[in-house]
Amino acid sequence: MKTTTRSLFDGVPEAEKAKLGVKYITVPRGTVIYSYGKRAKNACWIIDGSARTLRTDENGFVSVIEFLGAKSLFGDYFDGDFVKGDFVEIVATTKCKIAVIDFEKVEKSDFYTTIAANALELVSARLAKFTQRAEILLSRTIREKLMCYFKKRAAEEGGESFELKYTLTNLADYIFADRSAMMREIKKMKESGVIETNKKTIRLIDVKQK
Repeated sequence: MKTTTRSLFDGVPEAEKAKLGVKYITVPRGTVIYSYGKRAKNACWIIDGSARTLRTDENGFVSVIEFLGAKSLFGDYFDGDFVKGDFVEIVATTKCKIAVIDFEKVEKSDFYTTIAANALELVSARLAKFTQRAEILLSRTIREKLMCYFKKRAAEEGGESFELKYTLTNLADYIFADRSAMMREIKKMKESGVIETNKKTIRLIDVKQK
C-alpha cells in the first residue's frame, strides 16, 4: 500500500502557519489525545509517535478501530459523523508530538485550498488503511487473517521479510483475535514451514500452505 509523503502544511509559509494558531503538544503514552462528540471544527495531526482509536459500546466492551501513525489526521472536523453515537477516543500508544488545528481559522486563511488539498491526501491515505484492515477482518480464520496481514506487510517492504509494526497484543487487536489463540496459530505456522520469525522480523516461506 502506497503511503503519502505529504505534510499538512506543505506549501504554507511559516508566517501563515503562525497566523493559524496551531498548538504543538507532546503527550506520554496512555494519554487520551482526542475524544469525539464535541462536533468542534478542530483536528489533530500526529507529527511523531503512534496512537490507536478505541470504541466503547453501551456494555463497556472496548474494541480497537484503527492504529494511527505519524501523519495521521483525525478529529470531528473530518470523521465526526463516522463515529456518531459511539464513545470513541484516541489514545497514545507511544510518546506523541501532535499539532492541534482550529479549522475555523484554516477556513479563513488565504492558504485554505492548499491545506485542504494536503488534508484530503492525508485522510485518503487513512481510508486506504481502513480498507486494508477490512479485508483482513473479512478473512474467516485466524491463520487467514494473519496471512493476509503478513502478505500485505511483505508487499509494502518489497520482499519476503518485514518487521512487525505492532506488539503481539496490538496485532491481536488489529486482526480482532484472542492473543493466546493467535500465538498458537503463529507457532503452528512456524512448525509447518509457512513462516520464520526472528524477534519482530517475519519471513514468508510457503504462502501456499493452508
